Amino acid sequence: MLRIGKVVLFGILVGGVILLSMQLSYAAAEPKSQNLLSTCDSSYIWKSGASIDSKSEITIDKKDFVQGPGSIRVDYDLKSGKNGAWMYCNIAVPSNKNDWSQYKSVSFYLKGDGRDNAIKIGIKDAEGELFLSQKSFEMKDTNWVHYTIPINTDEGGFFASPYQPEKDALKNPSILDLKVIRELQFSVDDIWEVSRSGWFNVDQVELE
Repeated sequence: MLRIGKVVLFGILVGGVILLSMQLSYAAAEPKSQNLLSTCDSSYIWKSGASIDSKSEITIDKKDFVQGPGSIRVDYDLKSGKNGAWMYCNIAVPSNKNDWSQYKSVSFYLKGDGRDNAIKIGIKDAEGELFLSQKSFEMKDTNWVHYTIPINTDEGGFFASPYQPEKDALKNPSILDLKVIRELQFSVDDIWEVSRSGWFNVDQVELE
């Protein structure tokens, strides 16, 4: 399903310690919306993991969602430390959604738990280079909030992560190649390098 090693999971060095990754090359049934990447309601394709002393869990919340029958809920208890903690999700989506070159932005709905934590978004392009969102999204709001991120790096959307697991294979480093997007990530921002816990929900991930 998803061919990714633990070393790749720690490619979110700048942008977080909990990771949900969306594999975009796995063939599946076409969502109802032409631009919809995930309705975030399929439980069997989600996985989670955490490093030593940290805990994480992904569940499908069938009582709280933007559109039914559910949303992704992420519960985490992270311990500070050099290795941090991580979590990831594999979402099966149509293979024709790999090409993002025709789209201007990616959007999603986020609901927080009211705590002083935040998440970042990351995408891996055709070369496998990781780009992180320049903006962090706070989880203080306990209502569903719709966010939109420009895809173009020149428009303040994403920047090349300073840590690249596949940097030796990059032919065009720091240049976002949207022709084959391999992965979309949601990660808890860890800029303070302190222990933290909480939860957040994600729903309706779309390209616009």
